[in-house]
Parts: sequence; structure tokens; C-alpha cells
Amino acid sequence: MVVNLLGRDFETGNFSFADVHVEAARRVAAAAAAAGVTRLVHLSHLGAAPGAPSRLLRAKAAGEAAVLDAFPGATILRPAPMFGTEDRLLRAWAAMSKVLPFIPLVDGGRTRMALVDVRDVAAAVKAVVEQDALAGQTYTLAGPQEATVRELVELIFHTLREPVRALAVPSALMALAGQPRELLQRLVPFPVPVLPAEMYTPDNVAGMAVDYVMPPGAPGFAELGITPRKAEGMNLDYIRSMRSGGYLSDFAGNEGRDT
Repeated sequence: MVVNLLGRDFETGNFSFADVHVEAARRVAAAAAAAGVTRLVHLSHLGAAPGAPSRLLRAKAAGEAAVLDAFPGATILRPAPMFGTEDRLLRAWAAMSKVLPFIPLVDGGRTRMALVDVRDVAAAVKAVVEQDALAGQTYTLAGPQEATVRELVELIFHTLREPVRALAVPSALMALAGQPRELLQRLVPFPVPVLPAEMYTPDNVAGMAVDYVMPPGAPGFAELGITPRKAEGMNLDYIRSMRSGGYLSDFAGNEGRDT
């Protein structure tokens, strides 16, 4: 069995979205078929569609088609944005709060996300590779709760025990501001060390026009026999460690409480 987790949410001078999500995915699927592999699981992304506003999401959709063309029995998993230790969403915003005067909210942060715990995605992969009946299907892996980007950013500041510092920025202005960095990123083979390389680029901003929530009627965790964890009340140890006054500090700088 083969599980393809290869992905990249920003382009560099070495690899474009098409290189990573289409051509590499096709090669993995073709190699698996040639080797006589019986089970192939391919991780895509919730929101992948040929007409998606983001080049990343369009490449993800093209990658799914390439995989199924080379390996018709492949199982496609489409996870929502994931959270967990060292994630590149909540932790990235928390890290930015330490170096920026405010967190930009594209179009006010109204994009909705049904964040999914990375452990539940891992459980889904395990379920798929262990059950032959799940081969050749597509499953959307979204968490049981929805929150706007604004609400998630507010959760981060609450976890850090800091006043919320966020500013609504029109998507057109945010895309314009990120264009030079995206152009530079495409020229060099390493992440540009300013902000997280995948965030606030024009393509990332375009992707914020999509709500990353469970599509009506789409097969998901229920069909896999998995009850996904709720994001509300989730353990954010990996963010609490960034509190200026220490892990157990509160707004007043006192220690020993963690309510």
C-alpha cells in the first residue's frame, strides 16, 4: 500500500504547484500501479476544484484526476485545514502575533473553516488502508465545528492571554501587498524568511474566498466510522508556550492559573 502525503502550499524556484500536486502525484500513482500496489491513498485538499479561485486548489483538483487516471482504484482524501502540534495555521498566526502589530484579516476574516485534528486525518488514512471496501472512493475530512478566521484569530490571542490585535484588510489590497514576496518566492528554492511562505500571498488570499466546510452530502468521517474531535476546547499547548509571561501567565502577568 502507498500513502501519498506530498504537498506544498507555496511555489519556489524549484517546484510549481503543477510540479508537486499534478506531475509528482501522477508519477507516484503510475509507479504504484507498475509495482502492483493494491491500495493507494492520495491526500488532496477540501475545496479542490477545476474552477477554484486559487491556483493551489485548481492544481489539487488536477492532481486528483491525474492520480485516478494512473490508478483508478485510488482513494482520495480531502482534509480541511488541519490543526495540531507544529501546524502551519494556528501556530503560524500565533508566531506572527509576536512580530507584527496586528494579524491581517482578509476581508474581515469572514472565511469559515471546519478545522480538522491531524490525528483524525491519520485515523482516516488508517481506516482506508485497512478496509478494501473503501478503495476508489473520495472522502471529505472536515471537523464537526465551523469557525470564521476572525474567531480563530481571537482564540489564538485568548490562548496567549493577550488583547486581540487584528485588522480587516480588503482582499485586493492584501493580494497587492503580497505580490512582490510571491514573485520573489518563485525565484528562490527556499522559503522567503519574512512571514510563513504560504500565507498572505496573492494565491493564498484568493483561496480565502472559499469556505472550508463540509459540502452537503459528501462522504466523510461518518462513512469511515470515525467521530472527529471538536476544535472547541482543544488543547493548544503548542500555542500556550508562546505566552510572553510564561506558560501559565494570565493578562496581569500572574502565574499559576490556567483557566
